[in-house]
Amino acid sequence: MKENKRLSHFHEVLKPKEIPIIEGEIYECYCYENIVNKYQKINFIPRIENKSKKNGFYISSAGTLCYQSCSIDLGEFDIIGFDSKDNVHWYEITRQQDNFSIIKDKIKRKKELMSLLFGKYNFYLILPEKKESLSGLGNMIYIPEPEYKTLIKQNYTFNFKSNNFIDLNYLNNKTKQYNYIKDLIQRSKNFFKNKNIKYTSFLFERLYDLDNILNDSFSYFNVEKECFGIIEIKNKKIFKDGKRMTGIKASYKEITQIRNIKLLEQKKLDKEHK
Repeated sequence: MKENKRLSHFHEVLKPKEIPIIEGEIYECYCYENIVNKYQKINFIPRIENKSKKNGFYISSAGTLCYQSCSIDLGEFDIIGFDSKDNVHWYEITRQQDNFSIIKDKIKRKKELMSLLFGKYNFYLILPEKKESLSGLGNMIYIPEPEYKTLIKQNYTFNFKSNNFIDLNYLNNKTKQYNYIKDLIQRSKNFFKNKNIKYTSFLFERLYDLDNILNDSFSYFNVEKECFGIIEIKNKKIFKDGKRMTGIKASYKEITQIRNIKLLEQKKLDKEHK
């Protein structure tokens, strides 16, 4: 089965700064094709655009497998498949030669999410060559880089030897029911009750002071930096540490959704006490 891959930065004349981007896209596609063809006893999720899913896994217009909960994107995944026993096989691809600490943090974030969604899974990291600094993250698969110039001219075409694919709905049906905001509320509640504890998480970047979140000013905890900051509400606009936040930011969505939930809870309590 052949399938043309639309490269997002493809056009007749590439600028120097565009070449690494399109080579990265090609390497990811090249590895995807290799893995699907090599492991034919595993059924993989095809990269066919599906935007209809508001929560759960979906395929973006760029052909990326993404996961969303409560309208918040929590992660992108390169390849996911299932064997005949429904064991999850997850593959991440990277050709970066540096920024290994960033790569590690991204993978740890995705691992945290995958544990919440599936519990157990098999993880593989795909690289062009061995990198000792990335050892310990999971099983390593080495796929040498292809001849990019030739593939760029062809605008890349997948060539699958078999049709070992399953529907995206299968993946979502195998995923545990998960509500990110509900989980964030519980974690925030536990943390602000015991502020002296050290909190470690790659998935949860912020925790909020729920007792004061309906006020015009309340505190939050920056998990990565291990410090507290201030959220302010001014004229229906949200500011984090003095900087205005936009609606596309995950933190903006977290705050607005939690405030809405707490507001409904408050209204319910007020009604009960009347």
